[in-house]
Amino acid sequence: MILLLLALAQAPSVEACLNASERAQVALRGGRYLAARDGFEVCVASSCPAVVRRDCRARLKATQNKLASAVVTVVDADGRELEARVQVDGRSYTNGDPLDPGEHRVKVTANGTTHEGALRLAEGQRDHAVEIVVAPPPPPPAIVAEPTPPDEGVDVPSIALTAASGLALVTFAVAGGLGVAEYNRVESSACGRLRACTSDDTRSAKTLFFVADVALIVGITTGAGALVSWLSEPEP
Repeated sequence: MILLLLALAQAPSVEACLNASERAQVALRGGRYLAARDGFEVCVASSCPAVVRRDCRARLKATQNKLASAVVTVVDADGRELEARVQVDGRSYTNGDPLDPGEHRVKVTANGTTHEGALRLAEGQRDHAVEIVVAPPPPPPAIVAEPTPPDEGVDVPSIALTAASGLALVTFAVAGGLGVAEYNRVESSACGRLRACTSDDTRSAKTLFFVADVALIVGITTGAGALVSWLSEPEP
């Protein structure tokens, strides 16, 4: 009893049957066979008037014969079939589903790429075979590393000459300073005041002055060499 009541509640009314038949005939004349089929499937219900049912039943059969369908196969460049997502006119499509005859847009996504194309179906053309070859996606661009400039290394000769020059000039300053201090000490001593100092008394000051002179010559010579070495380095 409950199932009967549910069936009666879901059955279209007479007015719904007439409206469905009228809409389906308009769609049929416009070549929209899928919409026409859906309308005729409503007005063949047992709750519709018998005359309406007979007309809708005949028109439904003729409409179904006009529908078309396609079977889309997606393969790679070697002919291997691929799993693909197929859309027809922007809607997901399963092979064999009915379509209106005419022009359709097909879009397949497989193997990381998308392919779009046109599909034309004639009236009543069923399971029209469509094979779409999808090429593999292009490889990513190669990353080319910038060449590393050659390591020119440390200019050892220039640094060594500069260090030697600096050390020699420091020696000159220290030895010269000590020599002057030693000379003043001798001058202020008793022999210095009497101008009676011997070579032994002045030997220490003379030695320091000699060391200072040699250090100055070495400092100037190595400094000049370092300057020439730095200036002769190639440009980076």
